Amino acid sequence: MKKTLLSLMLGLGMATPVLADSLLDVYQQAMANDPVVNRAKAQRDAAYQAIPISRAALLPQISGSLGYSTSTSESTQNIQREDENGNPTFEIFDVEVDRDSTSWGIDLSMSLYDHSRWLGLDQAELTAEQSDATYAAAVQQLIVRTVTAYLDVLRAQDNLDFVQAEKRAIERQLEQTKQRFEVGLTAITDVHEAQANYDNTVAQEIVAENNIELAREALRVITGKYHDRLDVLDTQRFAASSPSPQAVTEWLDIAEESNLTLLAQRLAMDVAKMEIDIA
Repeated sequence: MKKTLLSLMLGLGMATPVLADSLLDVYQQAMANDPVVNRAKAQRDAAYQAIPISRAALLPQISGSLGYSTSTSESTQNIQREDENGNPTFEIFDVEVDRDSTSWGIDLSMSLYDHSRWLGLDQAELTAEQSDATYAAAVQQLIVRTVTAYLDVLRAQDNLDFVQAEKRAIERQLEQTKQRFEVGLTAITDVHEAQANYDNTVAQEIVAENNIELAREALRVITGKYHDRLDVLDTQRFAASSPSPQAVTEWLDIAEESNLTLLAQRLAMDVAKMEIDIA
């Protein structure tokens, strides 16, 4: 589906000045700045980072220690000597001894089998797979949201152009009615009616201008920037083709098998079941 929608963007083509943003330009900006996609991408990256952390719990665990100590001891010693005449004499000495010691050790351990840790690794891998599907679904939905927001801006601009053209026509009618009234060819009620029509068109123009700003703001939320000018789609370069297969039931089967959001939900359920097994 992603490739199909991207082909649609390219196939429609663009028909206005280079300074205007094309649909493909807007989509590329959306891929870089859309908060929904960026959040899904961050969650996916975090899920993949959890895999080596869970795998590390299965590897041998090594720890080391290093110690250093110092001690001081004091003692008194009596030493017997003889003087020149051969008589014994005693000398008392105070002895101080400093001792330094260093110790170190390495401990290597590994669990022969820890079922919960193996389940934790399986859960981490399954969670990464789920986050991958969630991210892919977010990217797929981004294409639809971007095209919808882009077309909403063009639609709002077309509506404003129509209202402004109608306003100019009604303004001419108002001027003509006033001129006819001045020469006595029409009643004052016709002038009031023409004025009311003109005032109503002015109000519609204000609403149309507000709708353009709202549409541009909705697109800005997706792309992260304002788009003053958008390329008009060249519908002459786009040729619709019949869906294949054509049977609705076949499309339902394809959706059940390939829908990324549904796949992510199934994987989330498997992750929850594994969480119960670990507990």
